[in-house]
Amino acid sequence: MTYYQSETTTGLILTSIPALISIYFYYVKGNIKIALIFLLISAFLLRLLMISLDPFLHEWDERFHALVAKNMIENPFKPMLFTNPILKFNPLDWGSLHVWIHKQPVFLWQMAASMKIFGLNVFALRLPSAIMGSLIVLMTYDISRKWIESQQVAYISAFLSTFAYYSLELISGWMGLEHNDLTFTFYMTCCFWAFTSYVNSVNTSYKFKWVLLIGIFSGLAILNKWLVGLLIFGGWGLYLILRFKDLNFNKIRDIGIAILVSCFVFIPWQLYTNYKFPIQSAIAHEYNITHMTEDLGHPGNSLFHIMFLETAYHNILLVFLVIGILFIFVTKKANKGLSISFVAMIAVVFIFFSFMVPTKM
Repeated sequence: MTYYQSETTTGLILTSIPALISIYFYYVKGNIKIALIFLLISAFLLRLLMISLDPFLHEWDERFHALVAKNMIENPFKPMLFTNPILKFNPLDWGSLHVWIHKQPVFLWQMAASMKIFGLNVFALRLPSAIMGSLIVLMTYDISRKWIESQQVAYISAFLSTFAYYSLELISGWMGLEHNDLTFTFYMTCCFWAFTSYVNSVNTSYKFKWVLLIGIFSGLAILNKWLVGLLIFGGWGLYLILRFKDLNFNKIRDIGIAILVSCFVFIPWQLYTNYKFPIQSAIAHEYNITHMTEDLGHPGNSLFHIMFLETAYHNILLVFLVIGILFIFVTKKANKGLSISFVAMIAVVFIFFSFMVPTKM
């Protein structure tokens, strides 16, 4: 074992200690609040370790995102890869552009803000992902608690989320699309959390708060990974259909308001870039559409994303994933409408990107 490997192993052990203390407080002392606090401490420390492992930018795609985010510190509304291109460049090559709207801006703004506060360094660049990754653990607990109505299932879900190693690889910047994918995961988790809270809320005024949050989080998800951020409304619509007997004007109004709020969040940037950078916007939109017709150097068959589950979860956890899916439809505690809606949203994503999109990523 090299010195670097030894340091990493030591770091993993030390950052896991609060999680072990969390187990003690949950199963021995029965104190869920203290257990959650220690689990979140472990989640955050582990993610701080991950963003500190490599003191350099990774080749794909972190170096491009880092440069655009750095340039956004001074020009937040003019995303640029090369601020002053001396040589001619191919406007179709997103890796050599001046104005860079190849990606939506939210995750870049977050990284720019962090570097503005903490300085131009890799740690500051990755810090927003570490914070969001930690908050995902807390939301995972709350979603499970309200959906399954089992505190133990919620705690185990949060514990697994703490050590989910694929998200840790994204946070470290090592995997392609790194902070972009992690930020999208965060805002989509926020959507699911707000929607679950909306369903479980009884107070009308309190319920309206969740409607607004669903719209805001969906808009931010779109401002990070484009129209897949609308997925929550498909699940919401299915939930209303499944509970058609309880359908009324207020429930239809709520989903309509959330959609409008989402549009108010993400449409202004689209209008702005189309007006300010019409050529670059047209090329970027055309490139997005090309994902639907060509593999763009990322080929794969219809089983690509199914096979990737082994990388994302490992074979052992996949067994529990199957058991968990069966469990939510068997247990009487789970909200059946939410169970069907959540599984349907997952199925739609898998079917669409497996059978309709040639580009496999």
